[in-house]
Amino acid sequence: MTAAANNSSRPGDGDSVGIVETKFATLFSEASPLKFLNGATLAPICVAYETYGTLNERRDNAVYVCHALTGDAHAAGKHAAEDEKPGWWDGLIGPNKALDTNKYFVICSNVLGGCQGTTGPGSLNNETNTRYCLDFPFLTVSDIVSVHSELVRYLGIEKLLAVVGGSLGGMQVLDWTVRFPDQVRAAVVLASAPKLAAQGIAFNAVGRRAIYADAGFLNGKYYESEGPRYGLALARMVAHITYLSEDSIELKFGRRLQDSDRFAFEMQKETEFQIESYLHYQGKRFVQRFDANSYLYLTRAMDYFDLSEGHATLADAVRNVQARFFVASYDTDWLFPTSQSKELVSALLQVGKHVSYVELACPFGHDSFLIDLGPLTDLISPFLEQTLISPKLSQFPTARCSQFHMSKSRYQLPDLSVQLVDDLIIRHIDKGSSVIDLGCGDGRLMQRLSGEMNCNVVGIDVELGNVAAVMRRGLPVVAADLNKGLADIPSDTFDFAVLSQTLQQVQHPKLLLKEMLRVAKRGLVVVPNFGHWRVRYEVLRRGRTPITHALPYEWHESPNLHFMSMRDFRELMQSIGLRIVKERPIINGRSVDQAWAANLRADSAFYLLERTSSTTSEPA
Repeated sequence: MTAAANNSSRPGDGDSVGIVETKFATLFSEASPLKFLNGATLAPICVAYETYGTLNERRDNAVYVCHALTGDAHAAGKHAAEDEKPGWWDGLIGPNKALDTNKYFVICSNVLGGCQGTTGPGSLNNETNTRYCLDFPFLTVSDIVSVHSELVRYLGIEKLLAVVGGSLGGMQVLDWTVRFPDQVRAAVVLASAPKLAAQGIAFNAVGRRAIYADAGFLNGKYYESEGPRYGLALARMVAHITYLSEDSIELKFGRRLQDSDRFAFEMQKETEFQIESYLHYQGKRFVQRFDANSYLYLTRAMDYFDLSEGHATLADAVRNVQARFFVASYDTDWLFPTSQSKELVSALLQVGKHVSYVELACPFGHDSFLIDLGPLTDLISPFLEQTLISPKLSQFPTARCSQFHMSKSRYQLPDLSVQLVDDLIIRHIDKGSSVIDLGCGDGRLMQRLSGEMNCNVVGIDVELGNVAAVMRRGLPVVAADLNKGLADIPSDTFDFAVLSQTLQQVQHPKLLLKEMLRVAKRGLVVVPNFGHWRVRYEVLRRGRTPITHALPYEWHESPNLHFMSMRDFRELMQSIGLRIVKERPIINGRSVDQAWAANLRADSAFYLLERTSSTTSEPA
């Protein structure tokens, strides 16, 4: 279709997509209507949408943006030069931004049931020549996504590069990957969840009750009057509180008064505090741009959404998805808490899907994905770039290896020893196996395992810089602190777990080793040997903290917390019920099967571990 080939945005100044226009598509027909999840049918359906950038000749660079509860199709640019504000995600969409319109053809449409140009309860019912009001079919997230999917086909696009969304938009992304797996190559899920928690349902219920209780609601048939403006404003005020965080409210408002430096002692003064004034302002603005009936329908759609519905487990629900995932949560988001994102990531890992995950620190609560765009850009950009250039999810550009350098989050060794250790690890891993690299650094070893051994590999690292570096390699990585264990990784998910030059840096080595052999059948561990003769010499003869090739840090800069010898390691394995299948000392840059006085001569040591019959694979 020629509709998709034309760029609806004209070049603007700087990093803006410029002046844009909203387009309209008519989808479905009486002969082939949209069938809702509850069995109702509807046709035709008008969809308002905008596009930014240019669809390439292969038609493989399209990115679909799904908006949140009260968003719309106007995600970037301006409709007119004199507009005060650009689209709601203008900071993320445009030239050289995360959704780079120099590379991608970005689509955003108003959702079914919305009130910004797409058919919804405020639209005219052609059969009755009146507005649908509450006669509009009951709406679910799946119904919304069915319309999105049809718009993609209307635009002549067979497969999307990615679907991106936050909050309710993230729910749409998840539904899309499950119900239309052949249509999506990558999914970006921000501040969202596989289902809304009871707390979220409760706040939605309060908002809807405020609308129902407004005398102006008139059972939804209020379009010839001012409508339930007080109830809708109150619903927005309640909802907006859930979008913020305690820190952001305190930082921005605290207990400061609005118009005075002392209390008024008047019961009828509604906006005495600044936070009161702010919430009233938000409610007033919302009434001017949103429809109460649409609010009722869309909040119900959120309540009903459950990705695991019809499946035994969430893992079963995502078993057949084909997309690679990037999932992000925020530490101050209590509407969609991090625990829900981790549940999704755990399910994806359990069935061997390509998933990267971070929890971002941000004081702005649930709204963080709309405000704090710098970290998102650093992570989404490499994720999409690698998706675009990788014909298969497991492939990556080996030519890029040279631009990566080892991070201090993984213990540093001389270059020769790094190569030796990596070679040693690779020789003990089966081709085509699944591997988790604990403390993966910038993903150097991961890239070799994926490329040379065709392994399904996932990295774990606490540093966001390393997470971004691994994603630039096109590989999946989960941002996590090994000091907190691996509770979010399902048991027996991997064939091998790698812990190279990291064990001595964690707070609880015994716990991590047990967890390592819970999530994987075999473990590969490389540790420095503090029993080496040079270490002993530095301590006994010179009374100094040792600095050697294997221990290259000054004492005040060292990340090492624990000091173990080969003998210590063997005794630890015996105490926690793990079996050493193979031990290889590393002496003078060479690994050997056996060596005289290895505990004295080895700089470091390699171990292949497995559980004994008495070792459980349940979480510790």
